[in-house]
Amino acid sequence: MVPDYIKDNWQTLLSYAFASIGLVWQVSSISKVYFNYETQVDISIGVSTKIAMPGLTVCLEIDQLSFGNATRQDIEIAAQFLSQSSVSSLNYLTKYEYSYLPINLLANFASPDIKLYCNVPATELPRLNTSLDWTCGNIVPTKITIHYMLITGTIARCVTYFYQDSAGGEFDVFTNSAKDFYVLKIDTFEPKVISIYVHNPSQINQISDADTITFSTGELNEIVLLTSKFVTLLLPPPYRTACRSYDEFEFGRLGCIFDCFVKETNKRCPVWSILSPANVSVALPFMRKVSESNGTSDCHVKEKNFCFSVCSQPECKGVYYTTTNVYLSERRSLANSNSTLVYVRRPSGVEFGYKYKARLAPIEFFCYLASCLSLWYGISFINFYRFLTGWLRNNLISFNFISQQTQVQSPSQLAAISNKPSSINNMKIQYLHPYQPNQNRYFNKNPIHYHQPSWLAEHSNIRPKAPQISTLRNKWSPLSPQRAVYDKKKFNLSSVQIYSAW
Repeated sequence: MVPDYIKDNWQTLLSYAFASIGLVWQVSSISKVYFNYETQVDISIGVSTKIAMPGLTVCLEIDQLSFGNATRQDIEIAAQFLSQSSVSSLNYLTKYEYSYLPINLLANFASPDIKLYCNVPATELPRLNTSLDWTCGNIVPTKITIHYMLITGTIARCVTYFYQDSAGGEFDVFTNSAKDFYVLKIDTFEPKVISIYVHNPSQINQISDADTITFSTGELNEIVLLTSKFVTLLLPPPYRTACRSYDEFEFGRLGCIFDCFVKETNKRCPVWSILSPANVSVALPFMRKVSESNGTSDCHVKEKNFCFSVCSQPECKGVYYTTTNVYLSERRSLANSNSTLVYVRRPSGVEFGYKYKARLAPIEFFCYLASCLSLWYGISFINFYRFLTGWLRNNLISFNFISQQTQVQSPSQLAAISNKPSSINNMKIQYLHPYQPNQNRYFNKNPIHYHQPSWLAEHSNIRPKAPQISTLRNKWSPLSPQRAVYDKKKFNLSSVQIYSAW
């Protein structure tokens, strides 16, 4: 048997079932899109009014050492390392054996046969010493690193201009008549091989892996380099780009990889990794030989993939530069000159930016869910507010205060609808005597009378108007005690109230 309630309300139940199916389908579809954490890319192409200064690194191979300014202690430490590496004396070292010296001593002993003059044609940048010109080292202190050159097996000393850590940000220059980032003049006493590269100012790559431009000062008189830049902005987990900030490392993600190389190398030998650039404060050598009985120790990491997997997450903000050699001027005169001018040009065209953002942002997901509830169930914020306040009144607030919010109808209005079974059938009519003297509205001493609709129909001629007060008193009192129900927990209202009997 089908219950009567279902028979009488089958259309309503069917509409609710259809709405529920539609709601579940829509919510599941949009939830699948949101919880897959897919991303989309916004590509920005344009010319910026401000241009960030890139980093510029100049490297020169160390081919001679000078011990004139070395202390006795430094020489003793160097001799101790050399004896452990089966190298006879400091005086007979070749450039291929410099890797056996501690890096901090090597930086002190290095006597590069080179002079660098770097200028920045951007007068809006602040100077460290206002009495000097806008040289590269007078705006940001230069950073010196020592690199092991994998191809030649020698050591290089590198000078980086405009190095900034990730927390320091970048130096911006305004777009003006200047067309160059840097004007670099390199002077050497004899032809030298120079390697330079433009890069992210917060990262210094290993010279063997960098996009370097290598030339000899004895062959070229002038070089013009054109730079281009593009930026990527990724999202952290749980989005698919799964980026990482790498703020704890000096060179960002590269610093994470270098740190892994050094740790894996130190597990084998007390040396610095030849795959990582070293600061001048490092007290370890790049190489070390052991006794003949043990042979040559295999200290260094040869498989890079392990450290790449440790630092596999991309950086949340990646800044990349590419350098193109657009002009070369070969040395044609017979003059014995080893001076080369290098111009690093600003981007002449547009800059590209790649910004990854969520395919469906959290606020969009929330709005979509709210619209689904409104579409299928008609639920809105106003309805929810009314439901919540009503529930609070019924459950958390004293019933004395609830009675003041009850729907109120006059006797004449109830009489007019008493013949409509669908409206007040199965309804209990509560009548409060409105004219008892000395009634207290907050501490009710008034009897409350409940009447059935039939009684209301018989008294439909009642009109509670001010001129008929005496008549109303005569007709409304006294009432039969059998019809009266006393409830002193409610307020005394001068009207009739309807309460559903369901």
